[in-house]
Amino acid sequence: MLGNRILGFLGIGDIESRFVQVAVSTTIGGLVAGIALAFIFDVIYRLAFSQAKKGQVNLKRILKK
Repeated sequence: MLGNRILGFLGIGDIESRFVQVAVSTTIGGLVAGIALAFIFDVIYRLAFSQAKKGQVNLKRILKK
């Protein structure tokens, strides 16, 4: 569905073969959804890693006292 909307937006929505239409729209939809999810997970990972790194520094300061 996402791939069909993107193809329609780009003006490529009328592909002669139904099989090719399904293959192209599935591929494009999967790429867009995958890139979006990868971006979201990357941001979450970076935030969690920075918080964990800050927590280690604070623990070291506490243990030094």
